Amino acid sequence: MTTGTCLEHARKAVKHEGEVALESSFNIFGQVAAQELFTNPDVAAGMAGLEKYLGENKINKILIISE
Repeated sequence: MTTGTCLEHARKAVKHEGEVALESSFNIFGQVAAQELFTNPDVAAGMAGLEKYLGENKINKILIISE
């Protein structure tokens, strides 16, 4: 897909709804992408593996949540 694929639709959206149309579109795109990313089992496994490097105590210390 290229930037020209939806060019006419994008132009019409901006013409009729203003720039907020593109802003809203990218917001929804980001939400869907994040949802797909974080429901992927491989991503979940990778995120779970981060704890051994970061750990709750280390994060709390960095964020000064507890000392």
